[in-house]
This record gives sequence, structure tokens and C-alpha cells, in this order.
Amino acid sequence: MKRILTLVLIFIVYAASAQENVKASFRKYPIGTTGCNIYFPSEPGEWKIEKSEDGSDVYTNTVEADGLVYDAIVVQFVAPFLNSSREDLETLLISYLDYLYSTMEVAEKVGYGKGQLLQGNTDATGVIDYWKWADGSQGKIKGWITDSHLAVLLVSGTSDPSDKTSTDVFLNGFRFPEK
Repeated sequence: MKRILTLVLIFIVYAASAQENVKASFRKYPIGTTGCNIYFPSEPGEWKIEKSEDGSDVYTNTVEADGLVYDAIVVQFVAPFLNSSREDLETLLISYLDYLYSTMEVAEKVGYGKGQLLQGNTDATGVIDYWKWADGSQGKIKGWITDSHLAVLLVSGTSDPSDKTSTDVFLNGFRFPEK
């Protein structure tokens, strides 16, 4: 009887610890009719769609999982920036990130890390930064751009999200439409 009780207790402790260590499972989800896809830790539901001042479609969504907030902004340009250099596109992306920085009331930032490369897409260029708000919350942000789309991905939380594998899965899991 003691052995059975011991085995039951071991099983209960193991099951309880396994429940605490369950992490979100990332899956690929389409972003409206953009042809883009993103890896989120759970079902994102409906995307909010608005028009920018120039008529571009702007898709936004937020998912919370495991104490972190995963935000995505995806812009499908009204007309592609054909024949634009990688540097010109990177400048446009930084301009958009600067705008977000000012509107989101970020207190501190590290500074842009330029020249990020997106696996499987030689046309894309990216920029990374680390932000901190006055309330102590922190975020790791990465933007991606091609001549037809722009994406800004942000993972934030009360603790530094930059050392979590899930953060990199999200920030590097964006996929532009296949050509």
C-alpha cells in the first residue's frame, strides 16, 4: 500500500509540475488577404484592418501568452516601392519605428540594430531594438520590410522578454508573400 501511495504522490507532483511548464505552441497564421503569415503562440482571432493616410491597408493584432504580449502591425502598401534600394526601405522602416516610439510613450531605447536578415527571403531587410517604458515593462521590437509590405513585431512584458526563445520565434517567424 505504501508503494502505491508513493507512486500516486510522485505522479501528482510530476503532473502538477508539467502543467506549470506548459508553454504556448507557435503555429503559422495568415494575415488577412496580404499573403503574409505570422507565427503566434495561440489563435490570434480576427485582424483589425484600417487604412493609412496614403490608402495602404494596416493590419493589427495582439496575443497574450505565458506572461508576454505579442503585438503585430502589418502594412500592405497601396503601391509597391519598386526599384527602391535596401537602404531606402530600411530608412522608411526606421521612420515608422520612430513614429511608434513617439506614440507608444517609450521611456528608453537601446538604438536600432540595422541589417537584420529574414531567413528564406533575400528581399527583406530588418531592424531590431529594445524598448523600456516608465512603468518598468520592457520590449524587444523588430521590423521587417520589402517593397510591398512592412511588418513591426513587438514582444513585451514586465520582465525582459529578450532572453526567451518564444520571443525570437515570434520576431523571426514573419513570412512575406511568396513571389
